[in-house]
Amino acid sequence: MENYYDLDSNRIFTRGVKDFNTINSDTDIVFKPVVYKSVLENLYIINQYGMVINLASEAVVQSVLNKDGFPSVVLSGLYDNKFISDKFRIVDLVACSFIRNSEYYLERGYNAINKNGNVMDNYYTNIEYK
Repeated sequence: MENYYDLDSNRIFTRGVKDFNTINSDTDIVFKPVVYKSVLENLYIINQYGMVINLASEAVVQSVLNKDGFPSVVLSGLYDNKFISDKFRIVDLVACSFIRNSEYYLERGYNAINKNGNVMDNYYTNIEYK
């Protein structure tokens, strides 16, 4: 299942994966689960532009610029009764959620970068590996 943000009602709703091809990329905002490294499953979703939402609080996770100037977010949760927290670049989270084989490249030392050089533009079609 995929999660979508409806601009008119200002809320998230779910649609089956089979409907993915009917999405109008100019108007529909698609949310997928954040699946990357130590991020706990089913706690966060991200859209194709890099907006991260905490599913427990239904709040947008605020980003900050890391030391290299990339927007980053801190994601946290409980795992085996331990609180874990880590900082992630939004470009990496978008890549792993929307681009096939992204974790393969990131695990081998490649960096996800913004094609147009604008580190604030994290739209999934603007990401490549170097």
